[in-house]
Amino acid sequence: MNFSALRTVFTPFWRVSFFLVLLPALELCAMLFFFGTFFGSIVVVISMVAGGLLGVFLARRYGAVCWVEINQQIDRNEVPVNPALNGMLVLFGVLFLTLPGLITDLFGLFLLLPLTRTFVASYLLLRFESYRHRSKGQHSAFTGDTIDIN
Repeated sequence: MNFSALRTVFTPFWRVSFFLVLLPALELCAMLFFFGTFFGSIVVVISMVAGGLLGVFLARRYGAVCWVEINQQIDRNEVPVNPALNGMLVLFGVLFLTLPGLITDLFGLFLLLPLTRTFVASYLLLRFESYRHRSKGQHSAFTGDTIDIN
């Protein structure tokens, strides 16, 4: 089966648009299924507020830790790749945790827990490295050679 035709139809714009339309529908179904029939709407409101407050608390805590690690590596004249990536994942985790909904809260917690965040960060680093090696083989107008004219 040829998937190249699907790649041209499902461009990144359409993928994000599909995600933005599908996510609220999935959130509503999950909240109605888990909370609507068993506990009522009060539990839904409490869980949304608690998720938002937890997101704000964890943003301050993990954000400060990432900031200190970035500054320490810069002081040692190192490139802060891992702390910056962890900071980015914390930011996305907090963003998902502050959004109302059950699925986004679970995904936000997944990104905020140190063990799973390390797993996601190592996966992203591997993806970036493989992309960098693939793009090195392609020819471009700029080869990286510099010409000094004196």
